[in-house]
Amino acid sequence: MKERLRRLEWFAWIVQPILTALRGFNHRVFAALSFVVPKDPRLLLFGGPSNGNSKAVYEYCRRHCPGTALCWVSPYESTDRVAELEPLYVDRRSWWALWVTLRAKFIFVNHQAAELCEYPLRGRFPVVQLWHGSPIKKILFDSQEFYENRTPGQLDLLRAEFRTYQLVVATSEAMARVMASAFRVVDPARIKVLGLPRNDALFDAPTPRPAELQGFDRVVLYAPTFRDSGRKPDFLFDPRQRARLAAALEEQKTLLLLKPHRLERDLYRELPSGRPFAQQFGKTDFDVVELFPHVDVLVTDYSSIASDFGLTGKPMIFFPWDLDAYLRECREVYFDYTALVPGPIVRDLGEFLDLLPQLDRIAADPAYRQRYAEFVSFFHTHRDGNSTRRVLEELRIV
Repeated sequence: MKERLRRLEWFAWIVQPILTALRGFNHRVFAALSFVVPKDPRLLLFGGPSNGNSKAVYEYCRRHCPGTALCWVSPYESTDRVAELEPLYVDRRSWWALWVTLRAKFIFVNHQAAELCEYPLRGRFPVVQLWHGSPIKKILFDSQEFYENRTPGQLDLLRAEFRTYQLVVATSEAMARVMASAFRVVDPARIKVLGLPRNDALFDAPTPRPAELQGFDRVVLYAPTFRDSGRKPDFLFDPRQRARLAAALEEQKTLLLLKPHRLERDLYRELPSGRPFAQQFGKTDFDVVELFPHVDVLVTDYSSIASDFGLTGKPMIFFPWDLDAYLRECREVYFDYTALVPGPIVRDLGEFLDLLPQLDRIAADPAYRQRYAEFVSFFHTHRDGNSTRRVLEELRIV
């Protein structure tokens, strides 16, 4: 791929002034170029941090699709991690990013096109929307917050981008309906139940637990969603409640591994570190799914992480400590929360500490296992580790 681009360098010297001028010109010119610049049938473009579904598709293509040319448009903060993957990569701020975006046969994104291009993708851009989870809370055009934080013009540009989507990946029929509602203008026929590529790794052979997680009888992962309100959980931020939690964890030889949402990493950095707590922030492009094989229990709230973790079969605790306020001040949810999740549900630190010693007994209960299985089936039609291949087959890449 690099050699091919070098051979085109003479043409690039002609195109560069045009693309550079676009930075101060109208995005409509960029859209017009998408109809003029020919697509490279071998070029697959990935955008944003090198994690999640995009990384899974990239890794599969690197191993099994020798006829493809892979390119990653990277935000500057994750360039090092992208370089480790050894594709051709370009900085999102460069004019090369605009050029490969125009040339790509398919463009894979985990979120939105802003991951890879400074201009909205309206025109002939074959975008594959992999998304980054199976949402419980309302997203995009279903969320009031989405409207409040954007101008009418920005909303129009997003609608135009969504119309370019060639494929939107869903994990089940229920999630396909959610995606159709959230993306609103996408043709429902382009929303396919194929499964999330990043979850294929959960079906691989387990690897040894990292050294920093060893030495405990149980590792509990706490992974909350972000809150538009900025509310913080008292059981971690109130010194007295935190001390009570720490004493109970020590007594039960349990590590609480904190993995906050990327939008709240700075908030959680305020917390003191040290046993029995650990903070796993990772880099910008760290994927929480990489932790799943190494933890014993998930504690979460309204995050889509619960649907993915369900594929492991391990116990979960749902801790919506601010449920009423969250629904009132932050986001609505798509479903009746208490009816959807398999439980157990706790609302304060006392309930959590009472539950923790009983968790193994609860997890073995047949009624709980039945609720758990129904929860997983609701979110996942395919549970076989072949989601990446299904996506690429749908696109006729394999």
